[in-house]
Amino acid sequence: MIRFATIGSGRAAERFLREAKKHPEFELAAVYSRTEERGQAFAAEMGAPKVYTDLAALAADPEIDAVYIASPNLAHAEQALALMKAKKHILCEKPMATTYVDCDGLVLAAHNSGVVLLEAMPTLFCPGFAKLHELIPEVGQLRRITANYCRTSPYYEQYKNGGRPNAFNHRLNNAAITECGVFCIAPTVAMMGEPERVASVCTKLGDYEAQGSISAQYPGVLVEWNYSNITTSALPSEIQGEEGSILVGNWETMSPLTLCKKGEEPREIALPEDAPSGYYGELDAFIQMVKARGGSESFLSISLATTRITDEVRKQNRVVFQTTCWNPVVCREDYGYSEHLQNKGF
Repeated sequence: MIRFATIGSGRAAERFLREAKKHPEFELAAVYSRTEERGQAFAAEMGAPKVYTDLAALAADPEIDAVYIASPNLAHAEQALALMKAKKHILCEKPMATTYVDCDGLVLAAHNSGVVLLEAMPTLFCPGFAKLHELIPEVGQLRRITANYCRTSPYYEQYKNGGRPNAFNHRLNNAAITECGVFCIAPTVAMMGEPERVASVCTKLGDYEAQGSISAQYPGVLVEWNYSNITTSALPSEIQGEEGSILVGNWETMSPLTLCKKGEEPREIALPEDAPSGYYGELDAFIQMVKARGGSESFLSISLATTRITDEVRKQNRVVFQTTCWNPVVCREDYGYSEHLQNKGF
């Protein structure tokens, strides 16, 4: 059994625990919350035996092996760093870090501490994503990808009515690019690697970046990423090749998939009815990595590349985020992560 603590008591933590409790090697050992009252209520709801409101005390608990982090974006890097120094394995909600400097520093810290670090990006573990890889050769040479992730935030009405929900607070490193855009970018990076260049535009509500579009150029392939926190799109995403295309109904879950080949009727591709969700899949992968004491390198490469792209998008659109205060150069002097990836074959 892998003994977990969770940080955060919102929608993401509730969703995670619903899936996690299905896993035979998951044990909920503790929850962390900013307030004792909320922590006790969440622990009672989820069946956790311990409640922490002090991060140092959580880090010092020898009966916790791993921590799932679902706090506000700005807190991810600082909390993960403190816990990895205490030898806790980390599964962190996306974005694992909101700046490349922080992401690079976290990856280096994980290596230096000898722990597993994984960004929670369920799309990469969905059965539909695996099936998509199988289908791509059927559409021939790829030429264009259009990925849409536009969904109205559940906090948007509160914002429009004069409230100031944290989800729309740019000072907490919140923006549509890190809330929705990464769902477009990370799976494309997993399939195609990093683009040669990107160009972007966005819509802002005050200083908050609320929606955007990005054009990315790969050798011979054009990519469009459309994302929004203030609209919901009914359009599918599409992967176009010279011999046909693949329609993706929901880019986050990579389903349903429809294969459209030249001269043939569109064909919906069946996925296993009993296949686990991407949320379960990422947890299972993380647990296997913890047991093996490694194996997350390729996923960390995706996280690093994705964050390099979002940094460039923010720069183009003048979206400013805070960087957690530590010096990743110290980690580099100990052991450069780029060298580590090369040694691992990435």
